[in-house]
Amino acid sequence: MNKKSGATLLALLLPSLALATEDNAVKVETEELTQNFTSEWNVASNIYMEMEKFEGHRDPDGNAVIDKLTPVAQLFINSPNSKWSYFLEHKVARRSITEDLNNTDNSFQRNRTQIGATRNLVRNDDVVFNLNATYRKESNDSAPGTDARGSNNLYWIMPSGEFKITDKLSFSYWDAFYYYDRFVGENDYEWEAEHGFAYKHSDSFTAKVYLYTDWTWDNDQNKNWEQNQIRGYFPTKINDKWSVMPYFRYFINEKIYDASNNYNVVNETDDGLRLGLNIDYKLSPKSTLWVGMAYEETKWDESKSAGLTSGSDNSQKFYLAQAGWKYKW
Repeated sequence: MNKKSGATLLALLLPSLALATEDNAVKVETEELTQNFTSEWNVASNIYMEMEKFEGHRDPDGNAVIDKLTPVAQLFINSPNSKWSYFLEHKVARRSITEDLNNTDNSFQRNRTQIGATRNLVRNDDVVFNLNATYRKESNDSAPGTDARGSNNLYWIMPSGEFKITDKLSFSYWDAFYYYDRFVGENDYEWEAEHGFAYKHSDSFTAKVYLYTDWTWDNDQNKNWEQNQIRGYFPTKINDKWSVMPYFRYFINEKIYDASNNYNVVNETDDGLRLGLNIDYKLSPKSTLWVGMAYEETKWDESKSAGLTSGSDNSQKFYLAQAGWKYKW
């Protein structure tokens, strides 16, 4: 990273005190929002800012860019007397903006709104099984005078659950099956999942290790991308105010397939690692501030364009930053 890029990135990170995680870690971070309620209907919110940056990334005009700067609002609704729970989310991402946060002709805005409902089908001392259905609308607004960008409706079904093996050890999983109904171009499909084990050492510490998979197919069911990882999460309660969650993502592989080349793999990595840490500070029983930090590096067989990789090993370095506020209404 050059000095200008490093200084600008540092200026962005210091005010938020965060380098952090993506949607799945947010899911782990906000699980407590839907637990341990006593009122008839419980409402919890999570509002946060997220930044994503690839080191060395440049747009077609040569500007050093931040990939995404995204405010996010989430709402969780559940009741101890109901088998149903609900989730709403809205995010507006500024994409491909300069490091001083300005737009260019290459910048655009991604809007995402989603609503989901989860039904608990089985719950006893040994087994939990839930089924979720979600709808998401995504649009990408391009700069005036430039070509329109794609938009889609997304529908998914996600079974999830847990099997208790001992008082401390359990097997847990979720499998999300996505269907992309695209306004322009062909529709496609995706499967994303985590399967693994959780070990509860005490009320203050749990270790979770999962096999993560994310595969996509085009409209003719040809696979065009896949990612396979081992992921570990380690939520730890320090005291009544502070809790942390160190985590890692080890890349088994990530593969990019090319439709114009008989869907052969044209680039891949089998050497990558993300290390991260989320931190919660409880202001009150209802209010929590949280931040996080993460850094990821992968090495690819082939170089990537736009400055995404560098060096003889085609190294790609990736940063995320988040800071947020959770509140139980």
